[in-house]
This record gives sequence, structure tokens and C-alpha cells, in this order.
Amino acid sequence: MLAWSGGGTDAASRGWVDLHKAVSCEDSSLWTNHLDDLQRILAYAATRGDGPAVLDWMFDAGYPLMYAPLYHAYYAAVKDEDHLLKINPEVRVEAERIYRGLTDLIILFKREKSSTKRKRGPSLRTSRS
Repeated sequence: MLAWSGGGTDAASRGWVDLHKAVSCEDSSLWTNHLDDLQRILAYAATRGDGPAVLDWMFDAGYPLMYAPLYHAYYAAVKDEDHLLKINPEVRVEAERIYRGLTDLIILFKREKSSTKRKRGPSLRTSRS
């Protein structure tokens, strides 16, 4: 997992630089073979509440132009689902696909997070002799 899972406040110090290296390496297999991994990392960040910081970093790094489908999908997942209706149709098709994967994972991570908060107390069962 990326370094940001340990905490901190600056998205770059929490592993965004490493993620950016992977996205910008121009390896086409990233988008076909590893998109689920990328979605999982971004969904994890959004679930932790780091979504706005990651979006700011993406914006500053030029993602709206260089990696438009990814940026707009993440923006829609973190801030405004209707955002996808406002972008160019050529970008929207891929952004919607990425968005669906992100939101499915965000829902899953939130469900897992809430289920771990509901821990059960010690068992009241007694052993039979």
C-alpha cells in the first residue's frame, strides 16, 4: 500500500508521488491490467477523507488535461456525480467506466469501515461440561 496509509496531512507525502509515477509512466497496461488497483487506491483515499486533497494534487499536476477520464471520474466520485454530464463526450465514456469502479469500491470500503466499528462484546456463551 502506498505510504499515505500511515497518515500525514500532505497528499504528496502520503504516496501520491509514487502513484503519479505509475500513472505517468506511459505503460498502456496500467489502464487495461491495473485500473482496478488504481481505483482501489483512489477509493481508499476517498474513504479516508483524503479525496479533496488528492483532487487538488491531481489538478496541480495537470491531470484534467493529461489524464482527463481519471481526473473527472475521481472528481465525480468525491465531489459531484453530475460533473460527468458537464464534460466532453469523448472523455465521459471512459470517465463513467472509471467512476463506476470507484464508487463501487467507495461503497464497499465504507461498509467495511462501519462494520469494524460495531465490534461485539465478549461472548456470553458458557462451556458445557
